[in-house]
Amino acid sequence: MEAQAVRSVPYTDEVQTVLVAASKERGFTSPLWVSAKAITKNEKIRIKDHQDPIAVSETDGKVTLYFNIQQIANPQLVDELRINFAAPPRSGLSGKVLPANVAKDLPNMSTTSGQSYWVTEPQLPFFTPVLEVMPGERPVVVQGVSYYHVGQLTNPEVLECHVKNL
Repeated sequence: MEAQAVRSVPYTDEVQTVLVAASKERGFTSPLWVSAKAITKNEKIRIKDHQDPIAVSETDGKVTLYFNIQQIANPQLVDELRINFAAPPRSGLSGKVLPANVAKDLPNMSTTSGQSYWVTEPQLPFFTPVLEVMPGERPVVVQGVSYYHVGQLTNPEVLECHVKNL
């Protein structure tokens, strides 16, 4: 099981290793973790009684405390936090944030860069043959337009590089 962050940017390998080990050791079944810092920013989130955080020391010397969502008394508030931290869906062609009426219907998916890039089916020929839809992947249809997340495409790093160079 991979540890998942409330924020849209995935954890580093060293954080991932510690949190996965802690999940196994403490019997957590949820992969969702939230930092103590994020919890203190939302005064409504409450930690269950007698719950100890996991302290993670990173190579830069910084120590961060994490709680698994199963240690939170009101986990629905963590979902609100997750939405607030989510990277807005962006066009893989222009890099611009997609309109709200489209974005609201796209699932929250982020890449390792923390971005959520989407390409419409009519835009795919612009990137062919470098980017193609991976076999078995299905689009998300919003208002009659088929959208593919960068994670559903071959060579997603090419799309991210394209957007960075705009």
